[in-house]
Amino acid sequence: MNHLSAKDRKPRMPLNILLLMMVFYFSPLQAEDLLSVYNQAVQEDPQLEKAKEALGAIKETQIQASAALFLPEAFLTANISNDWQHFKDRGNAVGVEDSGGALTQSFLTQGYSLNITQPILHYDRIVQWQQADSRIVQAIAQFAAAESELLLRVAERYFGVLATEENLAFAKAQENALASKLDEIKQVEAAGFLAMTDVQEAQGGYDRAVADAIEAERQVRDAKEGLKEVTGTQYDQLATLKAEIPLVQPEPNVEDDWVKQAMTQNLRLKVSEYASQIAEAQIDVQKAGHWPILDATGSHSFSSTGGRFGAADIEDNTIGLQFSMPIYLGGKVNSRIREAEHRFREAKAALKQEQRAAQRAASQAFLGVTSGISRVKALQQTLKSSETAVNATEAGFRAGYRTPLDVIVAERERLSVQRDYARARYDYILSILRLKQALGTLAPEDLIKVNGWLEAKAQSNETFSKIQAKK
Repeated sequence: MNHLSAKDRKPRMPLNILLLMMVFYFSPLQAEDLLSVYNQAVQEDPQLEKAKEALGAIKETQIQASAALFLPEAFLTANISNDWQHFKDRGNAVGVEDSGGALTQSFLTQGYSLNITQPILHYDRIVQWQQADSRIVQAIAQFAAAESELLLRVAERYFGVLATEENLAFAKAQENALASKLDEIKQVEAAGFLAMTDVQEAQGGYDRAVADAIEAERQVRDAKEGLKEVTGTQYDQLATLKAEIPLVQPEPNVEDDWVKQAMTQNLRLKVSEYASQIAEAQIDVQKAGHWPILDATGSHSFSSTGGRFGAADIEDNTIGLQFSMPIYLGGKVNSRIREAEHRFREAKAALKQEQRAAQRAASQAFLGVTSGISRVKALQQTLKSSETAVNATEAGFRAGYRTPLDVIVAERERLSVQRDYARARYDYILSILRLKQALGTLAPEDLIKVNGWLEAKAQSNETFSKIQAKK
């Protein structure tokens, strides 16, 4: 081993700075993959948390409905007060003068009362108890839909970031390429072989490339903020898509089959169906305003009082039936019935809208998958052609029969094709997920499959499964 002499030895770097440099050099940032991002979103997404809490709240309404229909209610009341009485004797016989006697005294009045009511006949509570089951099933479907939407939303935001980052890389590459060409054109113009207008055209193309790169940087920041909105985390590096991904046609490759399946399984459609059923039952709840009510009642009370006529302790026990029949309530019951009927028709219209939306979503996603495959293959070939066109245009410019503007147009066309090809690959993957969501079958296992198409994984599928089990 060679040793430096004291004369040749350079000043030592402080240890803390050296360690810091080693950390950054030997421990590069690890790319987060789709599964790790989704796991973070499950913990942090406000929309999923809102759906979860809504489900918990709806489950409580079933307990409330059961209690109101089957269980008694008991109320205990107590009172204590101080009473001041002033008596003035005015006589109690005709012709007898007022004696003018007066008496003032105070005493305590106190007591308690225990009242128990057992429902026997409440038709509105019977319907509400039946409604509670439908509300819970609806809330479960809403939560399942929220989970499915989170899966798709994470994938959309994730690949949105990758798309904008690739677009930025393409824009920067174009900026550098046109900067080099601009220098070359200026040299040719200085030698007297080009007109100033050619240089100005080249300068304009370069300036446009700089503007494109600035806009691409803004889009990257916006896409990352969109992903942070779901996960609550800012990601510096994401695992990228492999150069080759499987392009598989839907099976069966018949659009109507997928649409029919969506019409029976779509989660949002099921939510609307339950909402319609609940709204229809609400009409019966309001009609119950015309029905009689029957309760069994019992009470026990005690009171203690004083006064001029002597103190008294009174204990009272009662048991019986209480019947009430509404005769006239100012027309509000009929108005509430009409309101419930309007709400039911509103729910039916929402159901019809959701049916059409589910049909359209399934159709769009199916076509997105089938046409996406053809588009990816076509753009892959177009990308090769555009690269060939750029090389041919540059050669033509050097030979003197192509203009600088031709070079700029060819370079911009290549950037456009690169961007479209990258986006087409992401759109194809998202169309697969959207088709599964339209069918109500999108699950974390689908993200595991897509995650296998990424270059690097920050988290294994086994770890992901453990996290899902804990959840």
